[in-house]
Amino acid sequence: TDRTLEQRKKSDEMLGALVTVGLLTKSTESLPTIGSWPKKPDGGYYLYTIYTLTEAGKKTEITVKPSLSMVAYAGDTGHRTFCYAKREVASIDNYAEGNSEAGFKIATVEYTYKFTDVADWVYKPAFKAMFPKFVDSLNTKYTDTITLVKKNNGWEAVNY
Repeated sequence: TDRTLEQRKKSDEMLGALVTVGLLTKSTESLPTIGSWPKKPDGGYYLYTIYTLTEAGKKTEITVKPSLSMVAYAGDTGHRTFCYAKREVASIDNYAEGNSEAGFKIATVEYTYKFTDVADWVYKPAFKAMFPKFVDSLNTKYTDTITLVKKNNGWEAVNY
């Protein structure tokens, strides 16, 4: 249980940083014991902490689309996250065209990118203190590979 308590504390600290930078608000609510929950003495209540998106949080929130395999196998419909920057392609390192098994024209592209248009809240002291490695990583160049499929209106990225 100590580990669970430590994890809960760390999670509260991370959410607290998001409150401090203005992406979330924090409130508490008391709810009576119901159903199979352990009964509290004298009809006691459970105290819950509730985090809600602020208007600034709503403007930066996005849903990450899962791969088709994750939708099929796990029923994953995506998760919500905050958009903190944009990827800008620095170079195309490799490009190869071919055909898929279904006969579609595809291209595999290896590229290097960097982050641009980084959100101002990323550099606020509370966020930097809680997520220093994340903030430092925004100054690094990364490589990635993407598969494109040719459609009537041009090339489109696909998730497998």
